[in-house]
Amino acid sequence: KSHRLTQLEAVHQLNIKNKENRGLVAASVRDKAMIEQQTLFTVISVIAMVLMTVLSIALIQVVRKNRAYSQTLEDEVARRTQDLQQSKDKLQQSYDELERFSHIASHDLKEPLRNIASFTQLIERKVGQQLDDNVREYFSFIRHNTDQMQTLIRDVLEYSRVDHTNLQLAE
Repeated sequence: KSHRLTQLEAVHQLNIKNKENRGLVAASVRDKAMIEQQTLFTVISVIAMVLMTVLSIALIQVVRKNRAYSQTLEDEVARRTQDLQQSKDKLQQSYDELERFSHIASHDLKEPLRNIASFTQLIERKVGQQLDDNVREYFSFIRHNTDQMQTLIRDVLEYSRVDHTNLQLAE
């Protein structure tokens, strides 16, 4: 009996050890699965961080390029604005010179016309009754043409002044 009891106890102990081994194997499998999940999670996290870093670097480069392009555009606008201002100044200077020239030219053209008109009147007064109809007609043509030329000169001078006083260059 004692031997049988020892055998039964040994079988019982063996069954307990087998249960414990199966429990340990099951725990080992669970631990192995958990480690695999944690490893997978870690790998995915590292990949996500690498992707975020790459995207961040790409975004920073795009922002830098945009800033550089914006600065280039601003510089170009400033240069062109300066060029336009210089052109405007040159145009204004040319216009002022043209206005002075037209004023001087009109004065210089008016004087000979006044002299022609004055001398024509003096000749008509002096010779007066001795002129035949053809000569009177010629003097009439001279007066008419000098008046017309004075009107043209006055109109050109007024036109140059109107252009300057009424039209402002865009700034």
